[in-house]
Amino acid sequence: MSKWLAVVVLALVLAAAVYFVLTSDAYDPEAPPPASQPKPLDSTRQVLAEQTSSPEPALDTVPDEDAAAPLPVEAPAEQAGEDAAEPQVKLRVYGTVLDAATGAPPAGGAQVSLTIWGNSLENADIDEDGAYELSAESDFSTLASGDERSLECRARGYALATKPLPDIPPGAPDEDTHAEFRIDFVLRPGSSVSGTVIDAATTEGIADVGVQLIEEKGEGLFAAIASGFDQPIESTTADDGAYTIENVKPGQYRVRVRAREHGYIASSKPRTLLNIDEGVQYDGVDFALERGAVVEGVVKTTDGAPVTDAFVGVRPGQIMDRVFGNENFITQLEEIGELGGEVDEQGRFTIAGLDFDTDYRLHAKVEEYADTISDPFRIAKGGPPAQVTLIATRGSTVSGTVRFDDGALAAGHELMLFPNLGDLMSGVFTEPEKREADENGRFEFTGVAAGKYSLMDANRMPNFMPFAKKSDDQIDVETDGIHDVTGLVLVLAKAQAEEAREPATGVIEGVVLQQAGGGPVASVRVAAENSDDSSISAGAFTRDDGTFKLERLRGDFFDLSVVCDKGVGFANRVSVGTTATIRLGPPTKVSGQVLDEHGRPVPECKVQLTAQRNPDEDPGLDVTSFMEELTGAAGGGQSTDDYGFFEFENPDPGDYTITAKSKTAGTGEHGPITVHAGRSLTGLEIRLTPGVRFSGSVVNTAGRPVPGATVSLRAYDKDSFAGMASQFLPETMQKKEGSALSDENGAFEILNVAPAVYTVRATHPEYAGTNYNDVEVEPRRDMDNFKIVILQGGRVQGQALTDGVPQPNLMAQMVGENGMQMATTDADGRFDIQHVTPGKYIVQLVDINAMMSGGTAMPRQRPADVIDGETTVVDFSPPPGSVPVNGTITGDLGNMTFVMLRKEGGIAPEDLDPFDMAAQIEQMDFLGGNTMVGPDGSFSLEGVQPGDYILEVMTMDFDMTNPDLNTMANMDRTPVIRQNITIEAGNPPDLQLTIPPHE
Repeated sequence: MSKWLAVVVLALVLAAAVYFVLTSDAYDPEAPPPASQPKPLDSTRQVLAEQTSSPEPALDTVPDEDAAAPLPVEAPAEQAGEDAAEPQVKLRVYGTVLDAATGAPPAGGAQVSLTIWGNSLENADIDEDGAYELSAESDFSTLASGDERSLECRARGYALATKPLPDIPPGAPDEDTHAEFRIDFVLRPGSSVSGTVIDAATTEGIADVGVQLIEEKGEGLFAAIASGFDQPIESTTADDGAYTIENVKPGQYRVRVRAREHGYIASSKPRTLLNIDEGVQYDGVDFALERGAVVEGVVKTTDGAPVTDAFVGVRPGQIMDRVFGNENFITQLEEIGELGGEVDEQGRFTIAGLDFDTDYRLHAKVEEYADTISDPFRIAKGGPPAQVTLIATRGSTVSGTVRFDDGALAAGHELMLFPNLGDLMSGVFTEPEKREADENGRFEFTGVAAGKYSLMDANRMPNFMPFAKKSDDQIDVETDGIHDVTGLVLVLAKAQAEEAREPATGVIEGVVLQQAGGGPVASVRVAAENSDDSSISAGAFTRDDGTFKLERLRGDFFDLSVVCDKGVGFANRVSVGTTATIRLGPPTKVSGQVLDEHGRPVPECKVQLTAQRNPDEDPGLDVTSFMEELTGAAGGGQSTDDYGFFEFENPDPGDYTITAKSKTAGTGEHGPITVHAGRSLTGLEIRLTPGVRFSGSVVNTAGRPVPGATVSLRAYDKDSFAGMASQFLPETMQKKEGSALSDENGAFEILNVAPAVYTVRATHPEYAGTNYNDVEVEPRRDMDNFKIVILQGGRVQGQALTDGVPQPNLMAQMVGENGMQMATTDADGRFDIQHVTPGKYIVQLVDINAMMSGGTAMPRQRPADVIDGETTVVDFSPPPGSVPVNGTITGDLGNMTFVMLRKEGGIAPEDLDPFDMAAQIEQMDFLGGNTMVGPDGSFSLEGVQPGDYILEVMTMDFDMTNPDLNTMANMDRTPVIRQNITIEAGNPPDLQLTIPPHE
């Protein structure tokens, strides 16, 4: 029973994540990554770096503090609000730029740029000694976030070097802030990529097309988010279509051509994945593009008049199809999101550059009109342009009154109209809207598009878990975009609402002092966390005299902490309104150097400090650890500096292993080590073992090469919870240990593969995903000629009907031993899932809207046997002669209660492994029906065939508002009711059941 629940929960979490990606104004997939700034090199390290022949440098030598730049510190969130002043930041950055091989400045000079979101703000050239200095002045809000700012160093013949700018300590609210940092660059030889972009039909070059190199980390989407999206290196084609991209550092890159705005899409030649070595020129990386599909149309009002001020954009017709079936869906969403434009004076538009045979929707935004979203359309290759008419309506008005539960009007309270998450599945989504009630408690949302919404307190976040009980201070609203919805009355819990709105006024003052007998510590952050509610936090920086002031605190007691290079200190349960003294204890550092097999320092090597678990203790299922293992998005790592050094500051005491992974030099490990508070471990060395080459070819069942297939390596522990759950994760989000694209001959090559046992997976948009399990890669032994036969796959179709009425926007899931695929039912209730890996599956229809609103709708499930090259039609209509089974259950229902009818011979729920997919599918042959019991104890099973069954009732004390993986995995599935029952034809039973009291 928990198997399908886990699948639905995971799918909804992913859907929620995608929703906020699509509706967030702050999202920019091309933004520079949030990266941690390595400590500036001190003079000792520079001396050690010159002594590259020494394998054991004395890292615990006391550094020259005069050569070190100020410490990176974090800007406090409480000073970045709307009421915060915007003083000027006067910034000075200086340093040196040297050649890694010679130690001298680059012969041709170099330029250092301060960039904001990839746009240059200030530039400075180096002098004859390699020194540079640049100054910038801007308002604090522009330079507040380290996620936005970086320094870039460019020099002809060298790889682009990028370093993040440390956070800037805030000054007084009404005064300018002065900050300066020393940041040095050590440059290495760069590579270049060149080629030509032509029109496949005319063979003529295409001008002004962007060509980008995007580093392929091969880690999966979540891991990429954790480490940050890298800014692409790009160039633009000349009049003859030629381009050259310079300053490329070693690594694996995807070459991406951005030509949709010119009406082009990639031809049959796959997008190239390049393994770039240091200092190599890659010529002949050419692309032939073909004209893409075109959609034309007009935007009109309901009376037929043209709308002349509309913007029409493009979005996927089936977003979840893209998410679960395409490894590059973020890129595709970004590309198609850039298409579109303003309509002409007749309200007409033309949009080119779409993919053929792909579902799209159009989205029209018109001032003073509701958002208008079209039905899905697709354009066959060779067919005429699609014709779409968009009817703009004024939208519905949603209005009413908001009051508190004591009857008082909630004047000035902010409300939110939140779209139903279920609409996301089919691409019908709009952004949440907020409005403030007037002095009489009245609110009004105008221009509301047709759809389902939740009216709620804007200070609350909606719950995205299925079956979560609906909050009392929330109203479901459905609009048609034409008629108004008026007279609503929203009642809020006054105590809760006032607590959320009441301004926090608490203050804690204090001082931070150095270790025993030491003086004050300036410019370090004091973090504060509510002792009774960890979700409430604050922070402040110490002044020159070490004093600090924490303001706008909500609560009575706070735990204070300081973690910096001078040490760590804590003060627990400090009362608001009092003062605190935080005396720092000795710092704890774990540091060392990463070397390759020849003893040379390895820069830009990812180093991870991983806590060890006691094998004799049950670790349970920590959510963070589970997601890190599942997605590869582990936090807390860092990269070695220009000389291979790494340093972890103030880790918690315990046992650890240090792992290192370089894109070019291999992998290594040190440990286990034991960390004690106040004691540093220095001089550690990690020697890397080179990875090996994994190469081969991808062919179809006819033996012909398959170009453009993605081959990836995955190394899940199959016996772990994450390993079992990975079969339900979309391709794009799975953790990878390396990937490659097959070329025109079907050949692929993955370099620097660490020894391990892998699952090799091949995917292609026109083929079914194919797995090869338990493939062992041995140390120092290349694995070549690995042949992958990729299948065409089967096709699964079906239709969702309720009493003969089509049900659109249902999630259609296929779950089996070969993974999960998804689609959304269209306006006729139909779904069509193509290129399904042959095998046995459970196909289920999930009513997301019902589940998200606290309903008890269970997925309708059917088994399916998918055969390569054939179409399987899944019939969800009730079997002939079936009858409904209704009833009521009294007693302790728990958080959730389920009823199941099982035929004799099926596996009892307590004996069925929820992650044994083969057993789950086999169990479908014995399942007469299952459903969830409503809050009043009632239940209904539709379409039960006459026969003898075992009726079983299971309860789950599982809170969907705060899901716990331990509870889900280890819940007791033993039925609280188990009895035999006979269902007779034409005689639907009405059962009255009682759950016995707990013993």
